[in-house]
Amino acid sequence: MPLPAIARVIDAAYRAYRANQAIENTRTAAELAQLASEIAERKANIKRVLHTTIETMAREIEVKSSTFAV
Repeated sequence: MPLPAIARVIDAAYRAYRANQAIENTRTAAELAQLASEIAERKANIKRVLHTTIETMAREIEVKSSTFAV
């Protein structure tokens, strides 16, 4: 194989490698964005659960306190 042909093969292989890397980077970025979205959703859900739990406990304490105040 003459040298220019080898150079073209190497160049084509390198370009294919870089294109594949770009695709992988894009896929990774998309997966990270999805993960960030899921984390934000879970955080909001946990916040709602904690808020509801605290409100319920506060009402329960009020009821018990008013029972003892009589």
